[in-house]
Amino acid sequence: MNEQASQGDASAADADIPLRVLVVDDDVEVAAALSAFLSVTGIAAEAVHDVDTALGRVANDPRITVVVSDLRMPGKDGLALASELREGTPEALAVEVVMITAHATFEVAFSAGRNSIFAFLQKPFRPQNLGKVVREAHATACDRRAKAHTGAPAEEPNGPAEPLPEGSPVRVINDAVALSGVTARPISVVVDTSAAIGVDPGSLAAALAAVIVEADAVADRHAVITISAGDERGDMAFGVTVMRAPFASDGAAVGAAGRSGAAGLAHAAGGRLQLASEAGAEYRAAIIVPTRPTSGR
Repeated sequence: MNEQASQGDASAADADIPLRVLVVDDDVEVAAALSAFLSVTGIAAEAVHDVDTALGRVANDPRITVVVSDLRMPGKDGLALASELREGTPEALAVEVVMITAHATFEVAFSAGRNSIFAFLQKPFRPQNLGKVVREAHATACDRRAKAHTGAPAEEPNGPAEPLPEGSPVRVINDAVALSGVTARPISVVVDTSAAIGVDPGSLAAALAAVIVEADAVADRHAVITISAGDERGDMAFGVTVMRAPFASDGAAVGAAGRSGAAGLAHAAGGRLQLASEAGAEYRAAIIVPTRPTSGR
């Protein structure tokens, strides 16, 4: 894609990059439905039906900032697409990938963390949540492009405010991962909510970071952490799950509630910590917090 770098310089340098989405799904009807939904919500979208065509479109159109892809497709799948985009796209033309799947297995989670997928949407999902996640992925892609053009570091935990809205669950997750310092283990993110959090985001991020630290401490070294945000009976649940690797021992290492101060921090943030068991999981916990209406929606 390097031959396209000069073509995208002016566009990527703009302060306000228009949101343009590429939908990738081998099912023609599904692809058309997704792109049509995005279009009627004000998001410019087009659809293609295989990975190679998608790579060509991204290479030739630097306006594309977000790729929404199905996971399972004949030949090259969505993970192969994400991998080739990560390896072949310069930061000045950064593209974020939102993956749609009904098959969130350990192998998928591991590959998602390795390929820096922005978020998963688990089927079935509510269409309005797709628009919200796509907009947040676009904001992240624009931020990466701007930093590449100004020479700023890719990660600026204490730098300018993130473009994601204050109540965004994705922003809370990003901040929590940064605070946790857990970098040696793949982390995947699954988002299925259009709500905004109703508590202080800094306190919630600190509590979620403590849960991530505890999960990392008790998990097998081959396991992957999955962080999710979803609706929970009028509230929002931030879940942290560590699935046991298929080749790990059968002995589950269950974390002790509050060992890293997570329970107390969750309470201070206005939420509550829940530990739960799940078949095949080494660790599973959730922080439940109230939501608030999103502005103008």
